[in-house]
Amino acid sequence: MQQFHASLNQVVGDLNVLFVKMHHHHWFIKGRIFFLLHEKFQGMYEEVNDLYDEFAERLIMIGGTPASSLQAYLSITKIKEATSFLTIEDTLMAIKKDFEYLITVFKSVLKLAKAADDEGTADLCIEAMRKFEKSVWMLQAS
Repeated sequence: MQQFHASLNQVVGDLNVLFVKMHHHHWFIKGRIFFLLHEKFQGMYEEVNDLYDEFAERLIMIGGTPASSLQAYLSITKIKEATSFLTIEDTLMAIKKDFEYLITVFKSVLKLAKAADDEGTADLCIEAMRKFEKSVWMLQAS
């Protein structure tokens, strides 16, 4: 159970750092399709924020304790913070890479949830995977 909780906690950290990173992209994107991407990135970070909250609350529901500080998030995340300003193409590729990484994390947590007979967490992972898979498809098509 400890590994399961730690995996869910990593998701909480990953989603928090991604939320901040998506804000970075939202604020600093430049170029001819600024308006389109500015709005799209806002929708993405709002969706990430919703999932962040759902995973943290789920962890509490099943007896875990989610990380809840920036220092804790940074110590457990595998997502790199945005520290520079990228071209539109590089920004889209960076987001795609982060989303693909999260899909693998959700799949890993899904296996642990199934092993723990935790259908609620499994359902949350499946829904999150579905959302990120759709976003990856859209980013590939861009």
